[in-house]
Amino acid sequence: MIFMNWKSRLQSHKLYTALVCVTVLTSILMLISFEYIDVDSITAWSLNFWDLLFRGRLDEFYQYAAENLRGADYPNCSGNYLWLLPVCIWNFPLWVVHRICGIMSVHYFFSLCWTKLFWLFAQIVTALTCRKICLMLMGNGNRGVAENTGILAFLLVMASPEIMLSTGYAGQDEIIYICLFMLAFYEYLCEKWRKCYLLMIGCVSLCPIMLLPCIALFLLKEKNIVKLLGLTVGTMVPTVLFEFLYRNDAIYQVVKQRHDFGSLIIDFFSEYRIMPETNELSYSLIALLILYFVCYTTKKRGEEDQRKTVFMMALAFFIICYLMEQDFYRMFLWVPFFVVLVLTSKQNRNMNLFLLSVLTFGRAVYMCQAGWTYKYVLNTKYVMPWLKGLCGRENDTCMWDYLCNFFEGDYWVILRLTLLAVPNIIMASTILLLVINRPNFKNQYDIAIPAKVSVILYTCCMPLLMLAFCFMLF
Repeated sequence: MIFMNWKSRLQSHKLYTALVCVTVLTSILMLISFEYIDVDSITAWSLNFWDLLFRGRLDEFYQYAAENLRGADYPNCSGNYLWLLPVCIWNFPLWVVHRICGIMSVHYFFSLCWTKLFWLFAQIVTALTCRKICLMLMGNGNRGVAENTGILAFLLVMASPEIMLSTGYAGQDEIIYICLFMLAFYEYLCEKWRKCYLLMIGCVSLCPIMLLPCIALFLLKEKNIVKLLGLTVGTMVPTVLFEFLYRNDAIYQVVKQRHDFGSLIIDFFSEYRIMPETNELSYSLIALLILYFVCYTTKKRGEEDQRKTVFMMALAFFIICYLMEQDFYRMFLWVPFFVVLVLTSKQNRNMNLFLLSVLTFGRAVYMCQAGWTYKYVLNTKYVMPWLKGLCGRENDTCMWDYLCNFFEGDYWVILRLTLLAVPNIIMASTILLLVINRPNFKNQYDIAIPAKVSVILYTCCMPLLMLAFCFMLF
């Protein structure tokens, strides 16, 4: 019976089923194709954790990491290792296999793939949570529309090129804490505050930047200043406790200088300032303060509260991802919240999905253009050894450099397009999405392009980038 239900669902959603299959295949291809240097370091540190835990020497974590017995590209862990704990748990079977086989090096195809598989798992959980939030917000509406929305939510999160570049290419842990935050957000909307708060503590412990959207949620829920301070301080308890336990660790005191709790928060506000020469307040700080004020003064008024909360979270992550300095692998944090926003608003879906597809293509192009500056976005240096052997390529070529060389003297046209046109298109699309999907916005905007066409374009963005990269590679 269950099989028949699934079969009928697949037949009624043939297009979305095909797009999900394309997305899964693309994710798997990226999983096995790239070996970004951070992945082997994260893998090595997570295995070091189990070495020391079973010897009762966890207090020597940083001294042991400095020995770099597993040959990681980065010998020592950045900042406290609280953010590493989910990976440590996931990599316990890998540690057992390494111990049995007498393996110390992490430079093995399956070792790195196992770690990256965790990012893919977290992405799937994030996508499923977005689906649950969308279904919950749609309430008792048309069942067919709700089911269609749920599939779309899952697909849009899984097919996001920004998320794929973070998880599949760079192999970064950002997807872990955004996954935890999405779970916390779901519990928040369900009014299960204790579960929500525990998940928030986990988020902030994994990455201090998550304190910023957490504060927005605190202000929406609580209006008592003393309680607000208590909630905010409470999220930092694990971090403070860690600092106390490792206060005398000389190596930790050195490695944390770039990644301690305070400096990370300050760095997020350091890039875009109103008057850089006088070190005035940053745009992002002003925007956040305005957002916090609006959250604090917003009162609960029934059913529309949840939609307002979704909108506030979309605004918070817009500020974080657009108005703060971010590495390319952290630029995707806005995606799950915009997906929920555009799929659950009363705005026309054709217009929403068209703008989202334009925005996604623009961000993908912008991320590849970042390689022109940083030389690491889709760089052949980071392909897996089997792929290097297959194509016989060892030199470091970034896709952006390749395109510039391919067009020779006309490369300035691409440069002008990406540096001027693309950022403006991205910002215009984003602001328009926020404006037309804000709560109580009454005007409906339609567009002749069907929603399915926009979804196909959105889903094909990362496969097209991969085809371009493979063309460059071979």
